[in-house]
Amino acid sequence: MIIDSQWQATLGSATPSSRFGGVSGMQRLVGELHAQGIKVLLWWPLWVVPSGSVGHVQADPTSTTFDSTLARQMAFLLGKGKEDLHVDGLKLDWGSLIPAAGHFSRPQLGVGAAALLRYMRLLAQDAWRAQPSAVIDGSAMAPQFVRYEDLLRLYDANSAEAWSDRAAIVSAVDPLTLMDSDGWRLTGSQAVSHIVGSAVFGTPAVYYASRWSGGKPVSSSLAAALGVLLQTTQGRGQGTARPLNSDPLTGDAWAYTVGGRLTAQTLNGARAVVVYQYRGACRSPVAAEAVSLTAGPLSIPLPAGAHFVSVLPAVAAAPRAAVNQAVNLTMAVGVRYTLTLQTGGC
Repeated sequence: MIIDSQWQATLGSATPSSRFGGVSGMQRLVGELHAQGIKVLLWWPLWVVPSGSVGHVQADPTSTTFDSTLARQMAFLLGKGKEDLHVDGLKLDWGSLIPAAGHFSRPQLGVGAAALLRYMRLLAQDAWRAQPSAVIDGSAMAPQFVRYEDLLRLYDANSAEAWSDRAAIVSAVDPLTLMDSDGWRLTGSQAVSHIVGSAVFGTPAVYYASRWSGGKPVSSSLAAALGVLLQTTQGRGQGTARPLNSDPLTGDAWAYTVGGRLTAQTLNGARAVVVYQYRGACRSPVAAEAVSLTAGPLSIPLPAGAHFVSVLPAVAAAPRAAVNQAVNLTMAVGVRYTLTLQTGGC
């Protein structure tokens, strides 16, 4: 879970706002989330430092005191001490607000993108020193930044297509990069395709609980169905994403592979997903789990050499299948169907 902007007492500070109960309140909240198995990241505005009751764009990573101040902040946010917040990582934002060259006290150390790289390098090093497993979720795409980000956030966009296009670029340039799909200002008409697609190509970011951007309500049935789908795709594993097409009539299609084996794929114009499971020394396909956000027929591809055996929950009409082809099911919304598969061995 990412606790986004508005958690800081003053923009750019490491002190939690009274809205969260100050330090003790944030510690309790983080502790309660940890007890539920939920990791917590805090939003961090790059370049902003507190000044009085507000924040100003005046951070200077070339200053002789910058790193020591940043190290104290990271230790407080990520440390495990009694007085620390114990969070698990940071979502970095506003990286584009780089001050002009005249702002820096030692411009010979780098200005522009070089100054941003220095800032992120120092922040990541301080964060990982405070907590080696801390997650840094950034949005700087140039390859020089890769070593200082665990996740690459696709940043704000005006359409699901824009996020998918950005994901396609990242998957082509650096296939091993983990992607935070973002989703800020996601409208109801784009929500399903974006969340389903990002559940395969990256880490879905769900900002909205009751209404999408633009005001359309998030129905309880859709929220429940998305929950089942997102839980299912957690079994995807960690590997590489690749786009299968960019057809505006069918929706962007994505596949995910781990160790050369297909582990997840969007279906039906990014309105459904299937996740494959492999077992044994041969890593043979043993199951496929499918979830759809629309009711009706769905063709579920089988991995090479796999035979369909059975499906749960049972369906009224026996599914039709053929080796190396597909299983055709009539899907209910938000129901996880588990297909048992069998192969002839290695």
